[in-house]
Amino acid sequence: MNDLANLINRDNGSITSSIKTLEKKGFVIKTKDSKDKRSNLAFITEKGKKAVKIIQSYHEEVEEKGFKDFSEEEKVTFLSYLERIGNNLSQEK
Repeated sequence: MNDLANLINRDNGSITSSIKTLEKKGFVIKTKDSKDKRSNLAFITEKGKKAVKIIQSYHEEVEEKGFKDFSEEEKVTFLSYLERIGNNLSQEK
């Protein structure tokens, strides 16, 4: 879970809580790492994969509508600004 927490810039407690919720709802399964019994591994289930497809489809639809009148250059510029904002905010932790 440490790797996941670092990857998405979250603390271990919030990752553990999120994984527990996803596991209860059947979206992931959690197992002990056979190489390191102190660590857990999380794997997406078929139900989770279906949910990801639905979410991705919805995300694409919203993005298409949101950027409807933007040129490709405007989209790139806007997304670079959002990335900079995100980086600035994550540095404040």
